Amino acid sequence: FGTVVEGTKVDHKFTVKNVGIADLVIQDVIAACGCTVAQAFSRTISPGSSTEILAKLDTSGFSGKQSKSIQVLTNDIEKSSFVLKLEGQVIPEVEITPSRIFYGAVNQSAVRKLIPTEIKVSVRDNKKLKIGEILSQNPHLRILNMQNTTSVCLRRQLSFSTSDSPITPGIHDDDVG
Repeated sequence: FGTVVEGTKVDHKFTVKNVGIADLVIQDVIAACGCTVAQAFSRTISPGSSTEILAKLDTSGFSGKQSKSIQVLTNDIEKSSFVLKLEGQVIPEVEITPSRIFYGAVNQSAVRKLIPTEIKVSVRDNKKLKIGEILSQNPHLRILNMQNTTSVCLRRQLSFSTSDSPITPGIHDDDVG
């Protein structure tokens, strides 16, 4: 389906042709996930004829490379099922970079401070985003230098940094988003 923005509803028609000598019966069309719906226009295809299978994909909540499959079950004794795939790239409405902060393992004898990390929040297509609060479950990460918290518009970015608090021994990382 190419490249689309998150939230786009993708429709695609797959053509299924009967190249056999008997009727081909589509017994079932099964989408692998709830974000995809598929249906055959005609369940019985005579020899030499075709039908279409309409697939609909809701990209809400997805980002990055996506591959969704649809299994088609038939009465063909040599190939009783086949898989159709919807593949493409989904660009998120809001992008947070980096999506994960990893400071690594800190041993007992190391005295270390976290290196401040800049985090960028980008918003697409003239959308406005109001940031109410930014939280971290990691006690060593706190927000510094937060600017422009009321709205972020077309191709603009909100930037903020993590803290330089002392770090205790252990493995330290945190998801951002």
